[in-house]
Amino acid sequence: MHCPFCQHVDTRVIDSRVSEDGATIRRRRECEACGERFSTLETIELKLPMIIKGDGRREQFDARKLRLSLDRALHKRPVSEEQVEATVRAVVHQLRMTAERELPSRYLAQLAADPAATAFWEVATPSYRKLAVSWVVTAKQEKTRDARMAQLVDDCAAGRMISSQRYGVEPKWVQRAAAAAEAARLG
Repeated sequence: MHCPFCQHVDTRVIDSRVSEDGATIRRRRECEACGERFSTLETIELKLPMIIKGDGRREQFDARKLRLSLDRALHKRPVSEEQVEATVRAVVHQLRMTAERELPSRYLAQLAADPAATAFWEVATPSYRKLAVSWVVTAKQEKTRDARMAQLVDDCAAGRMISSQRYGVEPKWVQRAAAAAEAARLG
């Protein structure tokens, strides 16, 4: 890493610390040429799906835009900052778990709009999340995709799996996820 003061190419790490949430590493560095010290933050860079806007444009997902939209939509509602942050984190987590490379923006809005559905989705297993998102986006007609997305959100809010997966013994994670959805609905 180049020194920000003298642009020397060699710096050495003096100290490394992992953040409380485990998402970043803070490194204290020292330049070998000028002796100045500085800090760097190291984060994981994951490729999130492209978002297809209503007019057909494609753009990279931006969590800040989602946060601003939620703030605008909820500014007169009794929703805490922690709940908004948790929703943003849940949506980003959902996007990381999906195998799809592109998602329509209205699907993000539907996922973020229902706290009970979001709570269920957070507890769901990664394999179920991938299966459910694939079930939605593989429909050939847009009308069918929209109906499937609405069904997915309704099923998550009700604490159950999508209909194509409801057979045999219900997995234990579904019971935990249903309890999380109920808690979000009540509180």
